[in-house]
Amino acid sequence: EERPYLTGAIVRGLDLDETSLDSLIQLQEKLHATMGRQRAKGAIGVHDLTMLKGAAAGDGREKSIEYTSMDPDEARLVPLESDEELSPREITERHHMGSEYADLVADLDRYPAIYDDVGLFSFPPVINGKRTEVTQGTRDLFVEMTGTDQWTIDHMCTIVCYALSARGGTVERVDVSYADDAPGEDAGHTLDRPDFETRTKTVRHHRVESIIGVDFEPEAVVDCAERAGLDATQTEGDDGEVTYEVEIPPYRVDVLHELDVIDDVGRAYGFNDLEPRYPDVSTVGGRHERSRLEDAARDALVGLGFEDLLNF
Repeated sequence: EERPYLTGAIVRGLDLDETSLDSLIQLQEKLHATMGRQRAKGAIGVHDLTMLKGAAAGDGREKSIEYTSMDPDEARLVPLESDEELSPREITERHHMGSEYADLVADLDRYPAIYDDVGLFSFPPVINGKRTEVTQGTRDLFVEMTGTDQWTIDHMCTIVCYALSARGGTVERVDVSYADDAPGEDAGHTLDRPDFETRTKTVRHHRVESIIGVDFEPEAVVDCAERAGLDATQTEGDDGEVTYEVEIPPYRVDVLHELDVIDDVGRAYGFNDLEPRYPDVSTVGGRHERSRLEDAARDALVGLGFEDLLNF
């Protein structure tokens, strides 16, 4: 219940060398530290697909695994960077990586677990099992992510998939089927993952010019957007104003507002090509009367022995 969401993907046909394997690990850790909130909100597991055993169907390439919970003292797993079979609780106490993330499961009666037909192969969000370890000879990957928010792990998965696709991998879909009594809002539903759905932002031409400070032809704005990796289509509003419908790739989780798109247009145009100028403002800055009052009150209170504290 404390970690109810799951997503994943299959990536085939990779040619991993030492450099690309290190790069994948670095990408995982960067996502863990940022979007994943040190694995608390989302954690990534990458496995050698050929080492997973499951109920085959169709052409035999489909496999079924189960995300569930386990008894921390009875389940057994050989973790990465170890040759010793340990219980999950022993992993959090004795394994150097397990102890680093032990606090994420410390208050749980049962720990998160992912099983195939052979047995336990992943202990999210702490560590993967050695059986499915990815090495330089691995060509086919199973990527799984668990967390406390479906949107977060879906977009983390999308970023990993795009990165692996850029390295020559072929991304394939998985079905994420939630049980009817599963915790979380997706109970009873089956999700088609990874989620590559795009979003659209409407950008106004006059805002592009006013923010960047350049008089643009509409074709130039479209060209800059496309050079920034965004698909843009020129449109016209009801009032005759030129606007752009900009399609945002699913891996661009940083684009939240019209200004984020304008920032990309400015980068593609080249910030070094912008000519600085003073703002056309005829006022002189000064301290607001309310600020003066707050400062006077602060000084008086500190003089009376109070502690000055700025909270969050």
